[in-house]
Amino acid sequence: MMLKGSVTELTEESRGAHVIVGSHGGAPSGLRALKCGVASLICHDAGIGLDEAGVAALGVLEAHGIPTAAVDHDTARIGDPADMMARGILSRVNAPAAELGLSAGMPVTDAAALLEAGAAARAGKRAVPPDGEEFRRLYIEAEVEQGGIPTLITIVDSASSVQTDDDGAIVVTGSHGGLPGNLSEKALKARPLLVAFSDAGIGIEEAGVRRLPILAEVGVAAVCVDVGSARIGDGLSTYQTGILSEVNSPAERLGARVGMPLKEFISHVIAEAAARQTARGAAPETISKGNV
Repeated sequence: MMLKGSVTELTEESRGAHVIVGSHGGAPSGLRALKCGVASLICHDAGIGLDEAGVAALGVLEAHGIPTAAVDHDTARIGDPADMMARGILSRVNAPAAELGLSAGMPVTDAAALLEAGAAARAGKRAVPPDGEEFRRLYIEAEVEQGGIPTLITIVDSASSVQTDDDGAIVVTGSHGGLPGNLSEKALKARPLLVAFSDAGIGIEEAGVRRLPILAEVGVAAVCVDVGSARIGDGLSTYQTGILSEVNSPAERLGARVGMPLKEFISHVIAEAAARQTARGAAPETISKGNV
């Protein structure tokens, strides 16, 4: 089995491989795996969550005959394929995987052996979806409180799309709040003012929110929304309906509280920034990187 901390690490070189990824099983993960031509995929169920978004990849890949299974978030750390292999237990399987003998409740070690034995003949012969980005990056204007200032928020489906250009910005992701590959250095490639993730059901050893204390160490305000409140893998859903479930200390200082809608928290941050600008005697202006 090929082990990858994130589905975004898959490339054309992954074609025909049997893969375990630490990523959630959202639809974008399925599209990425499909584009790279994997023979089979084991992903993380990320708490399953709203609209069962955490396992949507199983349906995406089932439509192309690719065996796919998801690991129960309470049995292995999200983001950590080695842990998933060592102690993960399947929670969901799609029809092609079931045909090979996989079932919910099966250890990943057994599932991997069945996939390698049964799917080998079909490896690398799948249809590839049309060209296009499976992970969106877009900018939307935030909804602000009275007295707030127009502000563009960066919305990304995957935290891998966050760039150093996002330093000082407000960034909302569809990604889980765990550590890809269980590596602290992969927490985030930028230093935004504020970043939001999904809590992926939090899961075993609170793996779904492990980025938050790491980002606190470098002064980045980071929050997670309840996976039941927004579709994991969908940054726009995180912003529109996400409810805060975990916040780090820099986010608390900005006013974040568990149970608060993410949209409300962001609006509060923007209003406070406008008030500070006014107090300095400057006319409120559009928030951009670094001036909050």
